[in-house]
Amino acid sequence: MPMINGIPTPSALLSSAHNAYGHLSTTITNMTAPLDHEEELWPQFEVSAQSVTDACKKFEESLVVPTRKFIEVAFHTYPITSTFASVFLILVSLPFLSFLGFAVFVLASTIFTGLCAAVVVSALIIGLCGTFLSMLILLLAALSAWISTSLVFGYIAWRLYALVRSDGRAGVSQWSTETKGRFRRQKKEAEERRGRSPESVVLVKEEETSTPPDESTDKTITQ
Repeated sequence: MPMINGIPTPSALLSSAHNAYGHLSTTITNMTAPLDHEEELWPQFEVSAQSVTDACKKFEESLVVPTRKFIEVAFHTYPITSTFASVFLILVSLPFLSFLGFAVFVLASTIFTGLCAAVVVSALIIGLCGTFLSMLILLLAALSAWISTSLVFGYIAWRLYALVRSDGRAGVSQWSTETKGRFRRQKKEAEERRGRSPESVVLVKEEETSTPPDESTDKTITQ
């Protein structure tokens, strides 16, 4: 392992850590490999245990021991600088970790608050639009009922006017019979749609002949 003044270089430490990690990964892969039914478990267990032991030993020899020696030599060679660096790292670790936690908390809170605000605002807008739509539908229903009623009564009044104009007083009776017949026919059709037997409706038409009044002639006596 390359060293400078008896201290392992950072590149040497990284290389040792990489080699130890590769050996440990290979060992774990071998441990998790599927076993054939014909193989016995105990020899495989011994091989796996020995592999783990070798990997841990190699990891300790290649990374832990050089790092410990590096720290010992650094404190022995540069005591003030090493002490300052150690104290600084210990003191800065808590604020740095707190900053990371606070940043994650703020990010998560902002996302959660934004989603909640979006849901609430969307619900309010949709609710207001739904209320406006309901009121508009009720208003249009009332307007439709008023227009329909006006048209029906207008037609009935027009029929009364037409019959009275054509038949005189007899037109009133004819208009009454016609109007009642229309309502009874609609009621009968509605009952037939509901599957009930409609009542028999007998329409009696009354015909009245209007006799014109006698014409009286005013006689003027000329003296």
